Amino acid sequence: MPVYNEETFDYEILLRFGDSGPNKGKLTGASRTTITQTTKDGVPIGGGTNINPPQQLALIAGEEGEMLAEVLGEVNAQTIIQNQLLAAALAAEKGRTAELTGELSQAQVNVRNVSDELVAAKSEIARITALIPKDPLPDEVDAADQTDTV
Repeated sequence: MPVYNEETFDYEILLRFGDSGPNKGKLTGASRTTITQTTKDGVPIGGGTNINPPQQLALIAGEEGEMLAEVLGEVNAQTIIQNQLLAAALAAEKGRTAELTGELSQAQVNVRNVSDELVAAKSEIARITALIPKDPLPDEVDAADQTDTV
């Protein structure tokens, strides 16, 4: 059986600032808009998402609406929590980056060592190759005869 759910959550907070006179650049008003969404088994239903009309937020006690400080407190709390999660993830990634940087440095040292060994091996191969006579060796029989005459 499908599970239907209706949920209302914050969509936007609008802060208004004065544009002239003594209020120029000062906070003069605020509103919050929410969304009500209907879902079926956790998936939004087509046409089931409604943007609600903005609601006035009170800047000071006694004004109409929910206090802006309370709403921003919730928003700030969510922001702080998200920031802490991201900071922890960043620290973990920095640690992993440092670990990988160390592994990369060690791998680069290993590559240099192997390269040095390869150069030395090529030099030794060239030295040994130079010792091999250019003329073909005599038959084994001729070689045995030469050793008997000594």
